[in-house]
Amino acid sequence: MFKKILCGVIMVTLLLAPQLVWAGPVELIWYYPGPYPQQDADMVFEAANEIIEEKINATVDFKAQNWGDYEDKIRLVIAAGEDYDLCFTANWFNNYLQNVSKGAFLPLDDLIDEYAPGLKALVPTAMWDATRVQGKIYGIINYQISCMTNGAYFQKKMVDKYGFDVTTVKVMEDLEPFLALIKEYDPDIYPTGIVSSGGGNWAGWITHFGFDEVVGRDLPGAVYIDDTGAIPTAINQYKTDEFKKFVGTVAEWFQKGYIRSDALAITDAQPMTKAAQMGVSFGGNCKPGNDAEWLAAHGYEIISYPISEPVLKTSSIISTMYGINRNSKNPEKAMMFMELLNTDVELYNLLCFGIEGVHYNKVGPNQIELVEGSGYVPNTAWLFGCQFNAYFLPGQADTLWEETHALNMSAKPSPLLGFAFDPVPIKTEIAQCQAVCDEYMRTIDTGSSGADWEATLAEFTAKLDEAGAEKIISEINTQLKLWKLLELL
Repeated sequence: MFKKILCGVIMVTLLLAPQLVWAGPVELIWYYPGPYPQQDADMVFEAANEIIEEKINATVDFKAQNWGDYEDKIRLVIAAGEDYDLCFTANWFNNYLQNVSKGAFLPLDDLIDEYAPGLKALVPTAMWDATRVQGKIYGIINYQISCMTNGAYFQKKMVDKYGFDVTTVKVMEDLEPFLALIKEYDPDIYPTGIVSSGGGNWAGWITHFGFDEVVGRDLPGAVYIDDTGAIPTAINQYKTDEFKKFVGTVAEWFQKGYIRSDALAITDAQPMTKAAQMGVSFGGNCKPGNDAEWLAAHGYEIISYPISEPVLKTSSIISTMYGINRNSKNPEKAMMFMELLNTDVELYNLLCFGIEGVHYNKVGPNQIELVEGSGYVPNTAWLFGCQFNAYFLPGQADTLWEETHALNMSAKPSPLLGFAFDPVPIKTEIAQCQAVCDEYMRTIDTGSSGADWEATLAEFTAKLDEAGAEKIISEINTQLKLWKLLELL
């Protein structure tokens, strides 16, 4: 049923497309992250531009950045007022609410209505509402798995070697027997994938720990998912027992050698991942089809095991989006490109998987196999647009997207679902707390504070207080009360 609706939306878009094109070629500048550089990226981008130019009379300057470089790069671009049209934004990366509060992004409601009717119809109204700030949409959603289920991702070879039962993992500490075996008998393998970037860490298991973030990744301000009060209560998650236990655990792991000694310096986990040098990583979204995606991208098997129930959160809905630069010279064309990317199956899959016959081969109408050793394997179909348009990889059932859509609709709702936080009244405090988090969280997150973890944690929370954390919490609670009051009217 969902596939029929999707096909209908695409057909409507194609019928409308000729009306959306006007004279004058335009070049759009698009910033996004991934495992770059890719050897054949320019070949793929050239092929993509042939489609884009034909369909909307535009081309794209693809500013694809490595994961470890993207956030610093796009922050500089935005702060300096450099020319760009579109950039990746989320609650966890290139913070969406902070960008909105700084006036970086353009309100999109009218542009979506006029230039992206197909995209608008793809995404449920409640999910568009999750992007609203002061009633306006500022983010274009890449519709896919929208609920959040944290998981542990085990290298299957290691699980088989040691006969480890992954179903015994209910809390972090349950991983220790597995980590100890790898540490003792496989010195060339890092027991965990915890590094400064890409390892999961606190934010990657925040649903498992029972929280939903309000302001964005790492910033103070969260509610308990199990909060059953008439009005949810925001707290500083960094002053909770859950966070203290996490910090102590990773610090102990660091001292035992379960975390690599240079973890703090590693801002790109891809080389370690590609080389199968870690026993287990954790965090992210444990979703249908995950194991097949990993095998296709990295060439070895994993076992992904959920360690939280699926929760539909505002923060997970806005976890992968694009913003349009408030100063874009061509916002209409930028929105037309987003419409095309989300409704044109050929273009979307080209950017996801590359060129047929070069980077992948079709083995069925919508089933593909990747060409081993090809020069284009970004493995980021979730980042480019509506993932329900993606071809299926080996091991993925052709009912995958129906299953994913059903999971979105059946997941437990967070008490924050439907709440649109306005960051503008506390944008100064948010910026100040962000600076503190940037200073401390990577050290804490990787366990690199070691035996001094309690002193580091105390220093971190004290500096957050000085930066205005309690004012952020107070403002969140004020807005939560108003939100619930308006619901009653």
